[in-house]
Formats: sequence, structure tokens, C-alpha cells
Amino acid sequence: MRFPKFLTCLLLVVACAETMAPIDIGAPPCRQTSDCDADAFCDRGYCMNLVCRLDGRLTPGEGCDDGNSDPKDGCTTECVPARCGDGILRADRGPGEPGYEACDDANQEMTDDCLNNCTRAACGDGYLRSDTSRGEEGFEACDDGNLDDTDACTNRCTLSRCGDGIQRTDRMEGDDEFEACDDGNQDDYDGCTNACQLARCGDGLRRADQALDQRDFEACDDGNDAQNDHCLNNCQVNRCGDGHWWPEQEACDDGNDVIDDACIDCALPRCGDGILRRDLQPDDPNYEACDDGNAVDTDSCLSNCQVARCGDGVIRLDFESRLQLGFEDCEPETYAGDLHCSSWCHEMPPPPRLAIGRHHHCVHNQDGLRCAGRVQARIVGGSRDWTQGPVAYAVDDIDGLRLATGTAGSFLCYTNGQGSGSCWDMDQYASIARWHPVGSPEPLVDVTQNLGLGPFSLSCSLTRMGRVYCWGPSNLAPVQIPGLGMVIHIAQTQDQYCSVNRAGEGFCWGRDLLPIALEGLPPLRSAVPEWSLWFGPAESVHALSQDGAIIVYPEDEIDDSIPVPATQLVSHPEGLTICALANNGLVYCKGANGQYGLLGVGDPGPIWSEDAFVEVVNLTEVVEIRSGKDRYCALRENGELWCWGRIPHPTRAGIGYTTHTSPHRIAGFPAEVQ
Repeated sequence: MRFPKFLTCLLLVVACAETMAPIDIGAPPCRQTSDCDADAFCDRGYCMNLVCRLDGRLTPGEGCDDGNSDPKDGCTTECVPARCGDGILRADRGPGEPGYEACDDANQEMTDDCLNNCTRAACGDGYLRSDTSRGEEGFEACDDGNLDDTDACTNRCTLSRCGDGIQRTDRMEGDDEFEACDDGNQDDYDGCTNACQLARCGDGLRRADQALDQRDFEACDDGNDAQNDHCLNNCQVNRCGDGHWWPEQEACDDGNDVIDDACIDCALPRCGDGILRRDLQPDDPNYEACDDGNAVDTDSCLSNCQVARCGDGVIRLDFESRLQLGFEDCEPETYAGDLHCSSWCHEMPPPPRLAIGRHHHCVHNQDGLRCAGRVQARIVGGSRDWTQGPVAYAVDDIDGLRLATGTAGSFLCYTNGQGSGSCWDMDQYASIARWHPVGSPEPLVDVTQNLGLGPFSLSCSLTRMGRVYCWGPSNLAPVQIPGLGMVIHIAQTQDQYCSVNRAGEGFCWGRDLLPIALEGLPPLRSAVPEWSLWFGPAESVHALSQDGAIIVYPEDEIDDSIPVPATQLVSHPEGLTICALANNGLVYCKGANGQYGLLGVGDPGPIWSEDAFVEVVNLTEVVEIRSGKDRYCALRENGELWCWGRIPHPTRAGIGYTTHTSPHRIAGFPAEVQ
């Protein structure tokens, strides 16, 4: 039967889909509602006209009909199945259930607060909201749809920026917006700068988050690599001794703690800074031999940092006594006193330029040493042969010539600037030290040798310190004579010595080495003991006062004066005559004329003596006189040498003698006159 079949089918349709309207076979096909007319909707591939009865029965034109008026369930009150985008927020589903809608704003916009899948717009959904402004809730500056908080868009949908506390990792060093760090603060002086770069020495920002003992501590940061300003490129303050010269504050910086080189506490060394430089050689113009830190020229170190020395033109004032080594009371170049300034800067009698040996006589002047007679050639280190002269000898640095008389004859000696020297005779030559059994205790000024006869001989020397030392058979080592003061002159006979000190006091002593003062005399210049005529020790002393008066001690009744003040008294230790040089250049003598005419007045007889001084004839302009055992010689101002008495001269046999009872000129003095 056809009816039952139709009824069966109809019942099946109603039972299977109460709210589902049958398809109108003639309805146009569609894929979506927009393919249908305005009063139709797309349902199951066909456009269905909108018809809604809400009777719970699905009829053509109804997409659904649930028989209720609740628009928020699966079927709207317009008999249209609920769908995302219909503008009706379903309330019959919970989160996670099919068809659940968190929102439904009835549009297809993906950039507002409700997406077209009816979920709430959320940061990280990949859709950038455009319906809010900055500052409003839900505003998104970006939305990259990922959970990477370290790219250009953070998980809060804000554009990544330096200082947001999130370090970007999507940029390489050198790229724009690269961040080496991001500590989320605006402190430019910690480990991460406000430019999101790791703090480093030289970035111009001094870190304040590190303690002095921490590795990255910065004492300064001037943002440059210069090593010559206040802040070094290791961010430490430029300091003296770090080896980096800071021109504005340092004259130099050699990076060491040495205080005697070219840089001292970052100051250039200078003479007078009190620090002795040791980095220069003596030939360097800046060499310092000393540096006492002052500008005083009169102490041991001159203001040019050279050691004070005699002859530097400056008198030292830092010593109180002549007994101190280095004492000076004059300078040779500037001396203007009445005496002489020695080569060791002591004021004292002038050093002898003329000396008389047994067979020769010598003169020392600015041209050197020149001798006539029979002279030992070893003066200049040659052989033991002698020369007859006059001969010039290349002996440097002669401070003065001296006569040293011994039992075998007369030696000539010289001392040099160092206080040593040599002695010689016709057949002997040796250093002065030969006559000092243990060597000279101090630099010498004067020396005698083997005075006296037999076992009672005595030798003495005057040293630069003004001390007198004597020695002999009873005293093999030099013994200082006590109580003499600062001696400037010594003289002797065979058995007696006399001395005068700087204060003008005179003393005499014999073999007992016990000095006796010459009391009651004015200040003296020299004192010469007189040997009595052939017999015994000296009975008197002839002294020369500082004002030029000749005094006999003890006083006698003989007139010992000369017409004008004297400047020099001389006598040979074995002689019986004494001569005086007057300040007018004349010479006066007294005593035994003898067979050789030692008074220099002509030939009055073989043995004639004079108690008073008589003038030596035919002799003027004399500047120095010296005595030999049997002759006297005088050096004139023009360099001529005149002698009287028994004068040696060269012969073919060796040496001969001629007697001249009045002054006789010696050929070869000066050198240009022959």
C-alpha cells in the first residue's frame, strides 16, 4: 500500500529531526548565507527562506525550531541555528564545549576584542587589536602570536624596547635594536647601560655598582682610549708611577719607583732637588756628582750638583777647622791676600819655586820644571844617568820645590797637588814615601830628610792638615808633634826644628819632639833656627813677623833690622849665614861670609862675618831666595836666576865648581835666554 509507505517515511523524518526543516528540492544551492538572498539563509547547501514559528516543529523556512524563545542556545528565536558571528552570545555552552562562545560581536573583524571564532581577543593570539588606543585596557602595540618574550613583541603585546627588562634575542650584535642586556631600570651606571649594552670600561659611564676589590670596578671612565689624561683606558685614575704621562699634571712618568733616574715622582729631575741621579755618565751635561737639595754654593755640593773642590772658585764654609778634610779658606783664582792660596785652598806661605841641591839648582814656573847642573834624569822616569842641563823636565802638577838636607848632601823634593811627590840628588831618585817608613799619614806640604848627625838624625814633614810628623832612629813611624796648632811653615838646623802656625805662634823642638813656644813675640810669618858657629845646637831663632820685622829670639843687642819690611828669611840647616828678602826686591844677608862669599858683597876675605844685615850687591827685583850649603840663589821677577858662593857647573868630567862672591847669573833661566 502506498499510504503506509508514505506515512512511514514521514514519521521517520519527523522523528529524526524535529527542528530540522525539510529541504526544498527547488531551493538554490549555497555555500554560505551570503550566497543567498537577504531573506534567506544557507542551510545544508541550499538557500532556505526564513520562516520561524517557534512551535518546536521544524517546517520549511526554519533552520531550526527548538520551541523556546531563548536566543542564546543552539537555535535562535529566528529559527536559525546559533553560529559564531550571528551577534548572539550563546549561553548554553561552557568553556571547552563544542559551540562555546566567549563573545560574539556579529562581525568578521579579527582586530577587535572578539575574534571571528567567537573567542576573546588576547595578547598572543596573533591578531593585533585596533579597537583600543594606547593607555586603554586591552591595547596591543603588537601581537606576534607566539610565547617568545625575547623578540620584537613581548608576551604582553608591547613592542620590545631597551629598558623593559626583557633582553631581545632576535637581533645579532651590530643589528639595529640589538640588546646585549636589559635590566629594566634607568640606572646608567650598573652592569647594563640605558642603551641595553653591557657596561664596559671606555663607554664613558663610570660604573657605581662595583666595589674597589671587584673585578669590574671603575674608578673613572672618560669614554676614550687616551692614556695621557686623567682616566686611563683601564678605567683607573692616572697616577704618578703608572707609566702613563699626564701632561697636564705630570712632567714625566717612567712607571717605576726609582728615585735617582730621569723621572722622580713624576717630576723631571733637576739639580737641587735633593735626589742624586745615577742614570747618567760623567760626560753627560746633566750628570750629578752630588745633590744636597739646596742652592748653596759654599758647602760640599755646589749648586750645579758638582762636588765642591779646591779650585772651583767658591770657598767652602761648611767646615770649622782646617783639620777637617775639605776645609777651605781661600780659592786660588780669586785670592787677593798677602800670602798664597795653595792648591788645596789653604792660605799659607807661597810654595817655593826655587830650590838648590848639592850639584844643581831648579826653578819651577808656568813653563814647568827647569834644572841646571848635574841632575838625576829619573826625575821624569828615565834612566839613572844624569844630565848637565839646563834641562826642562815634564813633571806635571808641581805644587812646590823643597830642599831636604841629609848627612850625605842635599836632596831636592817636590810635592804635587795630591800631596805626594819625589826627591832626587845627583845619584838618587825615589818617591817621598821612601823617607816615610810607613808612608805619609796625610797629604804632604813640606818634607825634610835625615837631619842631624849620626844616630840622632831626625826627619819631619808638614801635611796639608797643618800637622807636623817626625821620625828617626827612636821613632820609625811618623809621630805627630803636639801643641803646634795649624802649622803653615817649618824650618830646621841640624838639631832643631821651628814652626809657625796660622795664628802666628812660633814653636821649636829637638830630638825629644817636645815643642817650646817662642813667647812674647808678635804674630810671625816664619821662624828660622840659627846654627851656632860650628858648635852645638841652635842658640837663637830668627823670626819674621807678619808685618815684615826681623826678630831675634831670645832678644840680643845686635841690630837685626833691614831698611824695609822683609818677606822671606832663609838659611841652610848646615850653614852659618842667614839672608832676608825685602819687599822692595833687594836681598840682605848676615853671618859668616866664609871662603865662598856667602854674604854676596864681593871678596872681603876668606873667613869674614857680619853680625848685622848687609845688602847683597848688584841684585834687584828679586821675588824669591833659597839657600844651599855653600851658596845662595835668587829668582828675579823676569825669571832670571842669580847665585853667589860655590856654584856648580857642568864639565866634561861631570861637574865643576866656580866661586862667585857676588851674584852671578845662571845661564838658561828663563828658558828663552841662553
